[in-house]
Amino acid sequence: MVTSRSERATPGSLIPIGVRSTSDGDEWSVVEDVKPAHVRRLILSHRLAEGLIDDSAHAVASTGRHETVAVRQLTPTGRMRAGHIEVTIHFDASHGRRQMTGFLRPHEVAAVRLGGTASGYVDDEGRWALGPTWY
Repeated sequence: MVTSRSERATPGSLIPIGVRSTSDGDEWSVVEDVKPAHVRRLILSHRLAEGLIDDSAHAVASTGRHETVAVRQLTPTGRMRAGHIEVTIHFDASHGRRQMTGFLRPHEVAAVRLGGTASGYVDDEGRWALGPTWY
């Protein structure tokens, strides 16, 4: 994590790190050329492994397009996993009112409530998946 200001990153920014095993041990270095699609796959794979998204949501988020939606209602379901709160978000889409259910970190829930928008993915069949607000 960045702890001081630089020209390309601000404090709190995540930095991609690569590891290469050698006979002297592991070598760690900053990965400078990271493609957004690769980062998206890594984040989604991590969320799937942690149980924060299911296979269906993983498929939608992997192949769908990103959309920011105006939230009409946010309701916690009462379930928690890995420090995340499960919420259902109701919003209007081009084909009527829709909803997405997924896990967000507590400060992401607060940001959605304060900002009134949420990040999601929609596939060609109109299926939606809630995305993390920080990606």
